Amino acid sequence: MAITITARGTKTHGTSVSTWATGSGWDTFTSQNSLAVLIVAVDNSGTSGVLRSTFTVADSHGNVWKRWLRPLYDPGAASEGVEGAFFTTDQRKGKITSTTTITVSLGSATIAKCAALYEIESSSYVIVGSRTAGSGSATASPTITTSSIAANRAVLCAAFNEYGTEQSFTGDSDTTNGSWGSAQSASIGSTISGVSLYAQGKVVSADGTQTWDPALGTSSDVVLGWIELVESSLRMTYNTQLGNTTSSTTLALNPEENFASGDWAVLVAEVDNSATNGLSHSTFTVTDTKGNTWTRRVSALYDPGAASAGFDGAIFTTAQNGGTLTTSDTVTVTLGTAATNKVAVLHRVASGLGRAIEYVASGVGTASTTTTPSITTGSIGSGHALLCALLVNTGDAYDADTDTTSGDWDGFDKWDEAVRYTDTSFAKRLHVQLKSVYAAGTQTYNPVSAVAAACLPIWIEFGEVIFAGSLTVGGQNVAVAAGSVGVRASRMLAATASNIVVAGQGTNLAANRYVIRPSADSVDGSWTNESGGTDLYGSIDEASATDGDFIQSPSNPVNAACKIKIGAPSIGSSIPTQPMVVAYRYSKSAVGAALDLTVRLLQGSTVIASWTETDIGLSWVTRERTLTAPQFASITDFSDLYIEFEGDMV
Repeated sequence: MAITITARGTKTHGTSVSTWATGSGWDTFTSQNSLAVLIVAVDNSGTSGVLRSTFTVADSHGNVWKRWLRPLYDPGAASEGVEGAFFTTDQRKGKITSTTTITVSLGSATIAKCAALYEIESSSYVIVGSRTAGSGSATASPTITTSSIAANRAVLCAAFNEYGTEQSFTGDSDTTNGSWGSAQSASIGSTISGVSLYAQGKVVSADGTQTWDPALGTSSDVVLGWIELVESSLRMTYNTQLGNTTSSTTLALNPEENFASGDWAVLVAEVDNSATNGLSHSTFTVTDTKGNTWTRRVSALYDPGAASAGFDGAIFTTAQNGGTLTTSDTVTVTLGTAATNKVAVLHRVASGLGRAIEYVASGVGTASTTTTPSITTGSIGSGHALLCALLVNTGDAYDADTDTTSGDWDGFDKWDEAVRYTDTSFAKRLHVQLKSVYAAGTQTYNPVSAVAAACLPIWIEFGEVIFAGSLTVGGQNVAVAAGSVGVRASRMLAATASNIVVAGQGTNLAANRYVIRPSADSVDGSWTNESGGTDLYGSIDEASATDGDFIQSPSNPVNAACKIKIGAPSIGSSIPTQPMVVAYRYSKSAVGAALDLTVRLLQGSTVIASWTETDIGLSWVTRERTLTAPQFASITDFSDLYIEFEGDMV
């Protein structure tokens, strides 16, 4: 499902108040997983280009609204300009309906106010990407040009004008890489005592900049702004935090919100290091009342040499294999030695597409006493979720990182033991920030403090096991998911240098490696694609993996095989060298008899390598099979390779 932009109504208010409760009457949203965008225009009460001190939004569900942009045009006198803002919420606390009240807080009493609400939907989650506010002017022909917007993303533009009900607008009708949708407009008051709001959106069909040129009936003070809307399949959110200063070996906390089946729980913990001379706690584990298995993904230690003078930190994860966590459950951190200061923050990772989540990578920085700690991650995949944390050895606070490279940092969860524990040499402070990354590349995390303190940054990345499900009636089948670089199906990787490894999703392949994918059907047998058709290779050959197509065996297969041609590599006169990897994903579609899947790499009819996956489960599994030296050496014609899948009911 591509991004869609749906108008959900407008509101106006013409009485002098500092808090505007818009009341009910908004259109009911289709989905709680959609992104709500509220655009607000208000008369500027400040002078000399000063933004109002308060400009926030809340709603009757308790959703958290984030302000992204504050366009301002202020010609210098109070109330002679116009101010605007874009706000969004992911509706985690509740879906917006016709009975929802949205409240705008302005800090100072303001008469003229307008608002327009939008619902932004996709098959996954939607986040805000790039955005810019224009400089504003008194004109009838305002214009603004975006940065390059990628295909299948959307842009939402708004004009904030001071002329009120006496103003008229004509929308932009250009069709460059898509068409501007129908506008929402609202106005209240008149001339310099009024404001007008006009907004249009476009879903972009090809990469490139967008220029928005609405026309005003009367030249007057106006400023434009725009935000980019990006699909993001993963979302990581804060759940709860807890700390104490009582010497003990445990710290127990309860989730503030229920998790959903398929979510991952992520716990970041920091405790006094009770050991000395570079030793960490002998025991540092996490358990919960559902019996889930928690894995320690990151271990971070700062030990200046004396007991309790440093800290021991860790990041733990669980795929909730034992049960879904709720607010009635308890998550417990257990230490081998009693520690006085203990803090923990719990987060949730969710997939908007219902895909399986997977741990990708993590890292630990270098401990130092500094006001400017920094850590740079490995290349983070597009659509992946990133958590960065700063473990601080005192109660000193750090300011959040605010960079917007391929995503925005959300949240800055802090736990300061110095608030309740007077001996600050034992105080600990834990900072955590989250980012949904929409373009592959490294990320640098740079919180800043006014006071130098011993600290250590760490990070962890999550991705998705992208797959397509298969459905049958009265039986089972084996399904093989589509995929390419990061989400592997029936494809092979080969390199012309021995140190090349399989690239992750979203990573560009270097010149000394290449991917070869399915190129034609050879033998379909009784296998079909997702539509029941016999075009098999077309469902597993895409360069960018999707979950809408796959291939599947018949129900309850008995030695049911298909054979698919692998495209010849375009390497000129180069001779492929190891390693070569055959990568694929598989699962079965229903509970029942045991099923095996045999995967073979063939040259013509000669088997080069064969692997059997026994008693396949319902969960999707990724396999990356590296050819042995003799297997690789037995390939004499890389243009004559095939992949064969055979399903069999045991």
